[in-house]
Amino acid sequence: MERGAVWLSVGKRIRAAREAAGMTQAEVAKALGVSEASIRLYELGKRKPNPEVVERIAAAVGIDVQALREIEIENVRDALEVLFRLEDACGLTPGPDGTLGVDRTAEHAPKMAAAIEKWAEMKRRLDEGEIGEAEYEAWKSRVR
Repeated sequence: MERGAVWLSVGKRIRAAREAAGMTQAEVAKALGVSEASIRLYELGKRKPNPEVVERIAAAVGIDVQALREIEIENVRDALEVLFRLEDACGLTPGPDGTLGVDRTAEHAPKMAAAIEKWAEMKRRLDEGEIGEAEYEAWKSRVR
């Protein structure tokens, strides 16, 4: 997937996930029972798949459907809104130095904290060259 991009269309995400899974457009199309042209049009952004099709594509390439859903973050305010929602849902909290932490007493905080710890480990492995960009991106799209 593109590094540094804050927002990727569903089509670009589908293509990246398909390629990470080592599948062709024809293989994904066959798994879904649709034409190869349909997959190509989704990937090019010329046709937008409905939510049910997005779920089926995610299952076909072996990733969590959330990895394909669009989250539009075009500016700092959009990013803050996501962080505010994470505060409400998972206990994400801002630190006085600009860092983020997890209030471990919040309802879903233990799962969030564990996921962040695993993310930190995978990021360290990427930074130290133990894994490549493709493996890191594939891991991110499989996290549940």
